Amino acid sequence: IADAVVAFAGDWRFTYVTQPAERLFGRARAELLGRAIRDCCPELDGSPSYRAGLEAAASGDSRTCTAFHAPLACWLEARVFPHAGGLAGRAP
Repeated sequence: IADAVVAFAGDWRFTYVTQPAERLFGRARAELLGRAIRDCCPELDGSPSYRAGLEAAASGDSRTCTAFHAPLACWLEARVFPHAGGLAGRAP
């Protein structure tokens, strides 16, 4: 998978992380899996992608957001998809 893809359980714990997502988050998969996003990536709290995830979870509909990603010095468009067990997200 060339895109950064992650999945979260209902309690916002990482359950799936691709290699491109490791680069995007600046952390190894082993540092993310099983941990809540707020615990391992506090800088994302309140970010456009985090808010899109909250909206997707509340509405049951996917959301798209565009935001500047400072660690990679680029703009990213992310899409968040709710599913029965939580959320999945993808950024090309």
